[in-house]
Amino acid sequence: MIIGCGATAYATEPVPPAVSAVRNCTVDAKPRHWTASETKTPAAICAEFMTFLSAPTVVTKNQWWHNFHHVAGLDRTSRLTLRNGRTIGWLMRPGGLAQLEFANKHRIYLVKCRLKQPCN
Repeated sequence: MIIGCGATAYATEPVPPAVSAVRNCTVDAKPRHWTASETKTPAAICAEFMTFLSAPTVVTKNQWWHNFHHVAGLDRTSRLTLRNGRTIGWLMRPGGLAQLEFANKHRIYLVKCRLKQPCN
């Protein structure tokens, strides 16, 4: 996003949207390699993601990939539609990791801090 001010333009980093700014959350179909034991409904997955989104910590891509652990192969993906009509792609991994991808393909990397896996 570029914010113009006279002849000078400033680039701003996208930030996670407030939960109150989200109009709709959808969930992509679960991957074929998942077992039938995955029982969460799309509504439950969206509720879990919205809880995550209510208090995320933004980290760098390098920190996200190398400093945090997750359960392999259980990524969930889809989209958020904001009240202003914008759509943001999301990815959530068990273990407290998420990404948001904006229309310009810019991604922000999020973690949910816990006692056993602090953010700093």
